[in-house]
Amino acid sequence: MKNCHIISLIVLFFIMITCESPNSPKIKEQGVIFSFSLQQSSYVKLSIENVIGDKVCTLISQYLDPGEHSVTWYGKNDDGEYVEAGLYFYVLEVVNSRTVTKIIIIE
Repeated sequence: MKNCHIISLIVLFFIMITCESPNSPKIKEQGVIFSFSLQQSSYVKLSIENVIGDKVCTLISQYLDPGEHSVTWYGKNDDGEYVEAGLYFYVLEVVNSRTVTKIIIIE
């Protein structure tokens, strides 16, 4: 996979793959693709937060069936406005697990 970062998360039944670097200055054009595979049905919440922990946007918040899933973030908040350059975090919540990983937006 060209220009992809594979992140193995020690989260119940998850392997996450992000393509196009989460630190890419081209997020507004290419987006960040969050892809994952579920081995069993689960409630999944994937959101973006700022450095003080405020929610910027929710990408997924629903019960999903087993299989492959993906969502793309183009650097916009829940109001549809582009976020400013800076440090953000994507937060993945599945069952009783919560994983937080940084994203740097460069303009």
